[in-house]
Amino acid sequence: MQTAIQPLLGAGSTAAIDSAQSYRLESFPYRHKTIINDSVCSLRMPDDAMIDSGIKPEDSLIIETNKKPQDGMIVAAIIDGAMLIRRYFKIKNKICLTPDNVDVASTETSPEKFQLCGVITKVIPALTAQSSQSS
Repeated sequence: MQTAIQPLLGAGSTAAIDSAQSYRLESFPYRHKTIINDSVCSLRMPDDAMIDSGIKPEDSLIIETNKKPQDGMIVAAIIDGAMLIRRYFKIKNKICLTPDNVDVASTETSPEKFQLCGVITKVIPALTAQSSQSS
């Protein structure tokens, strides 16, 4: 299934960014994404794995694709075809992706199976019916 990329900034109906990095972004197996420029994109939080950090399902995540993750940073990654938003830790020759929700299991993988999409640099809360009525 091909996903149309809608630009957040700029003209046109699709983002045509000529780089290997943007190709990687365009091939995300995730439909709620927007390419902002060649090193920044946004995704919607797909689940409640980071709820204890205040990141809720449907919140928009700003992702810098050219940043290298350090231990403890929140990243977007693809493991076995699944998009995960988790805390990144490199432990010896393994990568551990840890949720901030005790009900969600951590994921451990080898660097060969780990596809980094980028580092989360900003969270934009989703507008809910309850919050829009209280304004």
